[in-house]
Amino acid sequence: MSPAPSVQPTSLTIVMPVYNERDTLRTALERLLAVEMPLPTEVVVVDDGSTDGCIDTIADLVDSGKVRLLRQDPNQGKGAALRRGIAEAESDLLTI
Repeated sequence: MSPAPSVQPTSLTIVMPVYNERDTLRTALERLLAVEMPLPTEVVVVDDGSTDGCIDTIADLVDSGKVRLLRQDPNQGKGAALRRGIAEAESDLLTI
């Protein structure tokens, strides 16, 4: 029996669920975006019904296309946010 052929991923999606992360979201994303990734990378932020205005702090990153924003309202919990991000990921490799 021969081994299965190796499949090389061509792109990466990073899913970041957030809820009321105003104090940390911008810095976390800036640090993430500063990392040189080995593949074309999509960063998906899933806002799970935040009420603290955290998404306002990253509006420029969303507008520039550096970050893709998905919103859930009302808050449905971290598991639901993760499932949504995973379901909408457009890459063939995914990390959370």
